[in-house]
Amino acid sequence: MIGNETLHGPEAIRKSYEDNMIAGRKKLDKLEWGKTQIESHGDNQFYVHFTDYLELKGIYTSMQTAAISQ
Repeated sequence: MIGNETLHGPEAIRKSYEDNMIAGRKKLDKLEWGKTQIESHGDNQFYVHFTDYLELKGIYTSMQTAAISQ
């Protein structure tokens, strides 16, 4: 779920990643995606672990998030 929207299927998830990357690159000086790891937890659940590297006005940081989908 992204906000109030539930994503269904791999194409919707891929498009969401792409759209967010494009929007982020317009707002930030630098946006790089790191490695992603997917962990299965049953038939319809998984964790997506990923790291994003962000830079804005000379400040560099990384963001790590784990998301659960059902």
